[in-house]
This record gives sequence, C-alpha cells and structure tokens, in this order.
Amino acid sequence: MSILATVKRDLRAQVVIFAFVVIIVYSTWSLININIVSTNNATVECIVTDIVSETNGTIREIDFVENGYVDREQVIVQIENDYQVSEVSRQKAELELAVSRYNQGSNNHKILILEITSEIENKRAEVDVARLRLQSSSQLVSESQKSLMSMEINLEYFLETYNRNQKLHEKRIVSTDNLAQSKRNYKSFLSDRDALLENIKSLKSQASINDIAYQNSQRNYELIKATLEDRISASKFSVTLYRNAVEVARSEYRLAMLDLSRTKIEARRAGMVTNKTVASGNYVEIGQPIASIVSCQDSIWIQANFKETQIENMRDGQEVDIRIDTYPGVTFKGYVDSISNGSGSLFSVLPPENATGNFTKVVKRFPVRIHVINDKSLYVLRAGMSAYITVYTDSYDVPEQEFAKMEAP
Repeated sequence: MSILATVKRDLRAQVVIFAFVVIIVYSTWSLININIVSTNNATVECIVTDIVSETNGTIREIDFVENGYVDREQVIVQIENDYQVSEVSRQKAELELAVSRYNQGSNNHKILILEITSEIENKRAEVDVARLRLQSSSQLVSESQKSLMSMEINLEYFLETYNRNQKLHEKRIVSTDNLAQSKRNYKSFLSDRDALLENIKSLKSQASINDIAYQNSQRNYELIKATLEDRISASKFSVTLYRNAVEVARSEYRLAMLDLSRTKIEARRAGMVTNKTVASGNYVEIGQPIASIVSCQDSIWIQANFKETQIENMRDGQEVDIRIDTYPGVTFKGYVDSISNGSGSLFSVLPPENATGNFTKVVKRFPVRIHVINDKSLYVLRAGMSAYITVYTDSYDVPEQEFAKMEAP
C-alpha cells in the first residue's frame, strides 16, 4: 500500500508540475503575441488593365507575346484600316473644300462691305448736297424777303413824296420837273419791287424744287441703305453657313482620325501582357477583350482580409511582415496603407440582409491594404500570389488628434 500511495503522490506532483508549465508557457506566448495579428487570407495585388477593341475589324498584326513585357503607348495590336484611311482622306478633302468656300465667302463678304459702304457714303453725300442746295435756296428766299420789306418801306416813302409833290404842284409850290422826278423815282422803285417779287417767286419755286429733291434723295438713301444692309446680312448669313460647314467638316475629319487611331491599340501602361484571347486574322468587335496588362512594377500591394476582431488596434503605418507562399523562408517588409471602412461582404453582389429571416452571426472580414517594400529584387512578386501577413499593432503610435478622428462618431 505504501508503494501505491507513493506512486499516486508522484503522479499528482507530475500533473501539477505539467499544468504549471503549460500555464507559464501559454501566459508567456500570450504576452509575446498580444500585439500581433496575422492572417493567411491575403493575396498579392497589382494594377490590371484590360485591353479591349474600340472598333470593329480584322486583326492584321499582333505585336506582343503572351506574358511578354510592353512599354506604355506601345502599339500592340493593328487592325485592318484601309476603310478608315480612305475615310480620313475623304474627310480631309471635304474639310479643305469647306475651308476654301469659307475663305472665298469671307473675302467676298469683306469686298461687299467695302462696296456697299462706299455706295452708302455716295448716297449720303448726294443727300448732303441736296440739303445744302435747299438751305442755300431757302436762305436766298429769306434774304430776298428782307430786301422786299426794306423796298416796301422805301416805295411807300416815294409814293408819299410823289403824292405830296402833286398837291404842291397844283398850288404851284413845286415845279413840274420836281414832280416828274418824284414820279420817276416812284416808278423806278415800283419796277424794282415788282422785279424782286418775281425773283422771290422764282426763288421759292426753286426752293420747293430743292426741297422735293432733298426729300426724294433722303427717301432714296434710306431705301438703298436698307437694301444694301439686307445684302450685307444675307452675305453674313452665307459666311456663317460656310463657317458652320467648316466646323461640321472639321468634326467629321476628327471623327475619321479618331476611328483611324482606334485601329491601333496601344498599351495604356507598361507591364506584362497576359490573358491573350485573339490571334492575327480574328475579327473583333467593339468592347471585345483582347488581353490584359499586369503592371506590378508600377504599383504592388497586398490585399489582406482580417477578421473584425483583429482590427481593433490596427492603424495606418504599422509594420507588417509578409511571407509569400512562393518563396518559403523569405520575409518581405511593409506597412499598413489603409483599412477599408466596409466589410468585404458589404460590397458583394448579394450583400447580407439581416433584417429579414433567420439571423446567423458570421464574423466579418475587412480588407486591409498593405504597402510592400520590395527590396529583394531577386524575388519577383506576381498578382494573385498567396501571402501570410503579420501586423505589429504596437509598432506605430497614432497621434492623439488622429486617434480622436478615428474614434469620432
């Protein structure tokens, strides 16, 4: 019995010691890894640009090889362009013809403006001459009427003198010669007055004629001016039509040039061409995929999907260890670039709807973008490679103001 009791005591002691060791090891491991989060749900991502046809036609030449490198703006596919070339030539000829018509119409319009301006000025000069003639004749009539008033006064004086001398002659106070002289003076002024009246009548008649001529020239000027302005407006409208025709022809020419340029498919960025789906001689349509360009040399990152329980202390700028399955034993460095504000399921084709039906809680994963510091030129990273990500959440101290922004509702 004593031996059995001793064995039991030793066994209990060993169990207690083992449990104590396990607790110490677990506590130590927890303390070491409390600021570390990891996931193997991560892949290498690069910029992928799809190459699609922008026109319909038969492929004449393909200037790239599968998984080969191409430069930016390098022509990689040439589509048959005989029709587009002929269309460009035709539209260019149409544009040149439209420009020629516009230039000719514009020059004719300028010449017409000069001619019409000169003609309007001539008609205006005729109106001015007629107005001056009317003013001159009116002034002569006015001056003659003033002379007539003065002559009427003198004539009245000579008439009174003659009548007085006639009475005095009857009383033999005035001689016959004086009476005859006063009569001659009166008759002379009367004749001059009658001549002046005839002259005034003639001047008024001429003034009336000049007034009619002035009115006619004024109406003729207004009529001709309106007619000539209508001609200018019509000519200007024709020039506008020519200009519009030039714009239409230029647009058609640009469209033809655009259609021609679309027969040459260029690489929009440098990278490796993959996913080739066509060959020379194939007929392609607008929007048909031809290949894809993977540009890992321009931009490369890791898309890591962490559980929502792992991102509590994760912040931008924290250090990251990256292990790629393709290169076991090699560790790349990086840092957290950004954390998505929505879970991956939120942006899926059929996002979860928890407001109806039975609810089953599932731990969500949030995409985290990891910037890769690829200082290992011997190891080529390719899009789609699987990765194991370790984030050190204590490696970056977030400023209080940034933390406040993150915690703000």
